[in-house]
Amino acid sequence: MKLTLTLLASVAMISSAYAYDPYGNNYSKSGNGYRGYNSNTGSEWSARSSGGTTYGTDSRGNNWQYNNNTGTYYNHGTGETRYRR
Repeated sequence: MKLTLTLLASVAMISSAYAYDPYGNNYSKSGNGYRGYNSNTGSEWSARSSGGTTYGTDSRGNNWQYNNNTGTYYNHGTGETRYRR
């Protein structure tokens, strides 16, 4: 859970065209959108931000959303909900 919330917070703060984190994630930014690749697992994902919400697709193709103000994450494909503590 902490990894996912850390990852989402990292995505929200990317300002350069390419960024990397210590978990093996490689990010690229284009407009309001992001694409990611994890070199440790080979998984790919995407996200875009609009207002106070970040939307995306996880490595399994599930749609998810994260409310940047409340810290609430919801995965529409799995039904998983997470809260920032």
